[in-house]
Amino acid sequence: MPNTKTMGGATLLGTGLIVGVACHFAAAALVPKAPKDLIYLIMLIERLIAIYAAVVGLWLGWLQKSWWRPALGVGIGIAAWLCCEATRVSSPGSWLPLMIFLPPMLGATLAALVGSGRHAGLRLVRGLVAGAVFAFVYGGILLVAGMDMLVPAIADAPIPVFEAKFAVYVHEIGPLAMAVASMLFFPLIRRAALPDSMKLFGEKTPAPIHG
Repeated sequence: MPNTKTMGGATLLGTGLIVGVACHFAAAALVPKAPKDLIYLIMLIERLIAIYAAVVGLWLGWLQKSWWRPALGVGIGIAAWLCCEATRVSSPGSWLPLMIFLPPMLGATLAALVGSGRHAGLRLVRGLVAGAVFAFVYGGILLVAGMDMLVPAIADAPIPVFEAKFAVYVHEIGPLAMAVASMLFFPLIRRAALPDSMKLFGEKTPAPIHG
């Protein structure tokens, strides 16, 4: 089993928050300057998913002091981007499934392939749960915080107008949603991928008793 680094609970939560916000702004910076419409929304989401998956994979590999696990994590991020690109080409309006279904799949993949120390099947299930929590929190914050804007848009505007308004909203509120979702996701994905090597809130593993 790889030698691992330790990380306390406050540091773990803070790291998740910072990574989430940084990944949102990095993804937004990589989207071509264009009107905030459906295409902008999809491109923002797919870049955010790919960058975030790669960074989480790098982080999990770093915790294990491994050189190939971070590379695998980046590979998973690239695969996520290719998946998003293929989805955008085949189904241009499918931004909602990307937000709902891809995070659980990525959580499961990262925990199963980049993690260590426990049966891969159990890591996969726990990673799936971690990704589902991320998707629920991220989407929930966007919906709850934007209810005043979204309800009139749904009721009064045609679909393209609503999607354009939602794209602007994701651009503006996305950092907050990513901060909270990522802050919760980091302890969950660490627990899913490395349950035997690190305690969740900085607890120390008891030293072995000799004699």
